[in-house]
Amino acid sequence: MTERPSKSSETGGEPAHTGLVHQIATLTRATFASPAGKALVWLMVAAVLVVVATAYGQIRLNSWNKPFYDALARRDLHEFVFQLGMFGVIAGAAFGGQAILKKINRNFRMAAQIAGALGLTATAPAAYYVVTGRIDATGLALWLANWCFAADQIHFVQLRIHAARVNGIQDRLVRGKGFFAGQVILAVALAFAWRFGRMPGIAAFAFVPLLLRGFAWFFSNPEPLAVHKLGKDELTHAIVFGALTIVGFIV
Repeated sequence: MTERPSKSSETGGEPAHTGLVHQIATLTRATFASPAGKALVWLMVAAVLVVVATAYGQIRLNSWNKPFYDALARRDLHEFVFQLGMFGVIAGAAFGGQAILKKINRNFRMAAQIAGALGLTATAPAAYYVVTGRIDATGLALWLANWCFAADQIHFVQLRIHAARVNGIQDRLVRGKGFFAGQVILAVALAFAWRFGRMPGIAAFAFVPLLLRGFAWFFSNPEPLAVHKLGKDELTHAIVFGALTIVGFIV
């Protein structure tokens, strides 16, 4: 009586693991074993430095808060403009960094846009400052939330443009591993910020549509890139994010 060959022998060894979990695990190992892994480590280090810088900024801005509030109380226009101008200095430094990055290398174009977004989103804490007369953890959280949103949009749009002809989950994960890692880090950071009371729940929830559309792209069916549709979709995400963020910080 002939024995039927087992499935493992038919495939020449162990069964092939084609599950999504296995693919992501393989990609993770390959990423950290490659030069791109170093970039990911630097990204994590940068995230830690952002937290440290935010804490330091909170200490510095607390000392800045009193003269600004006093200027409002005295209706001292000159002092008011001077204190508000500090945000202009920060924005100017961000735009200066953007210009430098563009001149260094064309490959830094996306990094330059993200640096510029740091200057543009400085209008959020500046407006908060004007309305409340103070800058505190809420103002910094508002700034950081807007900058993270803008950075995610910039990265996603660049990825969609440069990976328009990339199809399949595995190929997309390889091409967009930096964006995928950024999405994961952002989701974890938001969870921690909400858990430890650094960000209102509704404001943290405002990122959910953004994160879902980012992760969904890796697993969606191939389709031609429609730039106008992409722009409208991102505008819709910006409107939803803005509305939910305002409600989150007001309530």
